[in-house]
This record gives sequence, structure tokens and C-alpha cells, in this order.
Amino acid sequence: MTAEAARTEMHGSRQGAAMAAVHVVRRLREAGDWQREMDSILEALCRSLDCQRGILFRLRELPGEGFAQSVASYW
Repeated sequence: MTAEAARTEMHGSRQGAAMAAVHVVRRLREAGDWQREMDSILEALCRSLDCQRGILFRLRELPGEGFAQSVASYW
């Protein structure tokens, strides 16, 4: 792949990711319960970025103990 082709591909990938982010924001704004949307949103973002997998972690504060981490969504 030439340098020019790589730049063109990267530019297209960035545009795809930016459009995916716009769709995510719209979906979250319209969602009654955003947590129900996370699996499909994570999938859409990962596909737009050509990812092999995506993991969304959740942090919860445990008073006096720090934080607990868990997997909120996995694609």
C-alpha cells in the first residue's frame, strides 16, 4: 500500500468513526434508558473502527473501599 493510499484509507476511517459517534450521541439522547442501548452502540462503534472486540467497563464507588470494576458491555 502506498503512503497516499494509507492516508486516504485513514481519512475515510476517521470519517466513519466520526459519523458513528454522531449516531451514538443521537441514540443516547433519544433513549429512555441509555444502558439498554450500550450493547448495540458498542457493536456499531467497534464495527466502524474495524475492531476485533470492544469492552465497556463500569466503575462503581464502594464507600470506604475505593472502586469496583466490572464489564458493562462486551462485543
